Amino acid sequence: MTEIFSDTGFRQLTQMFLAIIFFHTSEYILAIAIHGASKVTLSSLLISKHYALAMLISVLEYITEIVFFPGLKQHWWISNSGLIMIIIGEIIRKTAIITAGRSFTHLIKIRREEHHKLVTEGVYQIMRHPSYSGFLIWSVGTQVMLCNPISAIAFAVVVWRFFAERIPYEEHYLKQFFGRQYVDELAPAKSLRVRESELVRFATREGTMLCGGSRVLQHLSDHNHRTSIGLGLGFCGAKIVQLSSFLLRPCQAMANSHHFSHKLHQRMISSFGSHCRTPGEIPILYNCFSQREDDTELPVEGLSPVSGGIVALGKFDALHIGHRELTIQASRIGTPYLLSFVGMAEVLGWEPRAPIVAKCDRKRVLTSWASYCGNRAPEEYEIEFASVRHLTPRQFVEKLSKELRVCGVVAGENYRFGYKASGDASELVRLCEEYGITAYIINSVMDKKKGSGKRDSGDSKDRGQVSSTRVRQALAAGDMRYVSELLGRAHRLMLRVRTQDMPSERMISVPRSSILNLPPGNGTYKACLLLVGDESSIPCTVVVDTSNIHVETEEVRLCNLDRSQEFRLLSVEFG
Repeated sequence: MTEIFSDTGFRQLTQMFLAIIFFHTSEYILAIAIHGASKVTLSSLLISKHYALAMLISVLEYITEIVFFPGLKQHWWISNSGLIMIIIGEIIRKTAIITAGRSFTHLIKIRREEHHKLVTEGVYQIMRHPSYSGFLIWSVGTQVMLCNPISAIAFAVVVWRFFAERIPYEEHYLKQFFGRQYVDELAPAKSLRVRESELVRFATREGTMLCGGSRVLQHLSDHNHRTSIGLGLGFCGAKIVQLSSFLLRPCQAMANSHHFSHKLHQRMISSFGSHCRTPGEIPILYNCFSQREDDTELPVEGLSPVSGGIVALGKFDALHIGHRELTIQASRIGTPYLLSFVGMAEVLGWEPRAPIVAKCDRKRVLTSWASYCGNRAPEEYEIEFASVRHLTPRQFVEKLSKELRVCGVVAGENYRFGYKASGDASELVRLCEEYGITAYIINSVMDKKKGSGKRDSGDSKDRGQVSSTRVRQALAAGDMRYVSELLGRAHRLMLRVRTQDMPSERMISVPRSSILNLPPGNGTYKACLLLVGDESSIPCTVVVDTSNIHVETEEVRLCNLDRSQEFRLLSVEFG
C-alpha cells in the first residue's frame, strides 16, 4: 500500500481530484456569473450518483494497479499526456460556455422564447459540438493521467456512445427549428461553421430533454427545413453521416430521411437559469454511465412522427381558411402538424362521399400554406379513426402525451373529441394541462359572406364560421368565387384521364368515376385552367353534368399530351 503514498501516486491522485473539483466548481461559478445565483441550483455542479460511481471505480482501479502493477503508473509521458488532455478539454468546454453566454444551458425546455438565438461565432465556427467534445477529452484525460487503461477505454466508449446516441436527435431538431439556415450552414463549403445545442438525453414522460450545454434556439418563422442528419461529436469535419458503430442504432432509425423527418420534431428551448427544477427537467450527466434511472429505454424506432410538435386538431376535409388559421397558430409555437383521422365514414356507417381535396393534392395545399407559417409547410399525420373511436377524452389526451408525445395542441373553440364527442375545448385545455401539454384554443374564422350568423347549413353548431359543410354547399351551388373565399385558393379538381377520354384535340370528357375529389354542381364554368402537371396551364371551359366532366380548351394544345400512358393525372382549377 505504500505505493499509493509514493510521489507518483500522490501526484497523480492529487491532479485528478483537483481536475474534478475545478471542472465542476467552474461550471457552477460560470452558471452563477452568467445567470445569477437566484436562478442556479446545485444541479449545475453536474454531479450525479452514476457519475460519482464511475469516478470511484476509476480510483479503485488506480489503487489496485499501483499496488499490484506499480510499474504501470510510472509512464510519465502517458500521465502528462492525460494532463494535457484535461487542460485542452477544459479550455474547449469553458470557451463554449463563455462564447454562448446566456444561450448556454444545462437544461433544455421545449418552450420557445423570443430572445432565444443560435450561436455560431467563436469556437462554434470550428467545432460543431464544443461542449460535448470538451467533456469527452476531459473525462478520458483524467483516466489517461492516472494511467488507468481499463477506465480510459471505458470512459471513452461510454461517454462517446452516450453523446453519439443523442446527437442525431439534436441534429434533426436543429434542422427543424432553423430549417434552410441550419442545413445551409452544414453544406460542404461551410463545413467548419457548425454549432450545437448539446442534447444529451431525450425527453422523459414530460417531454423534456437533458442537455450538456445547449445554445437556445431562435424564432423559426423565417426558415424552411430540409433533411440533414447528424455527425458524431463534431470535430472539425462536419460531413460524415454515420461516424461510428455507436451511431448505428439512431442512424438506422434515420436511414430513410423522409421517414425520419416525420419522427422527431421537438422544440428545444433553453434557459441556463432554469435550474430551478420544474417537472420534466433533468440535469446533464444525470445518468452518464448507465441507463435511465426509471429504466425506460430511450425510444428510437417507436418515436411518434409528431413527437415534440404542435398538433392542430380537426377533421380537415376541405383544408379551408379556418384550418389554415390553426396551422398558422401552431407554427408560431413550434413545428406544425395536422392530426387527421381516416376511415371515419366507414366506422360510423356514413354514406361515402368524395373528398373536397383529393388525397394526392393535399400535400400541395399544405405546401402552399408555408408562406403563412413562417416558410414551413405543415405536415399531415393520419390516425385510423377506429383506433381512437372508443377513447374517452382523458384517454385521447393521454395518447397525445404518452404515445404521440406532442408538445402542444391547437383547436377551434367548437372542437369536440372523445367517445361520442363528449369532450369540448375547455375540457381539452384542462386535460392537456394535467398531462403537461400546452393547449391553444382559437376563435373560429367567420365566413365574411355569412358573418351575420345566418344559418343556412342546417347545422346546430353553425354560428357563421367557415366550415367544410359550407364549402360543400357552395360547390353544390356552383358558386366558385364563394368557394375560393372559403378555401383561400381556387378549387382544384383532380382527374384520371385515359387516352379514350380525349375524343378531340380540344376536348376531354371524363366519367365521374375518374374524378378524385368533389366537383362543383352541374353547370358550365368558364375562366378555368387545365393544369398538365407542372408543365403548363391551358385556359378552358368546364361543363359538369350528372355523368361526366367535359373540359374544352380554348387552344389546340391537347395533341401535345403524352398518350403513351394508360392514365394521366390532370387537374382543373376553377376561376
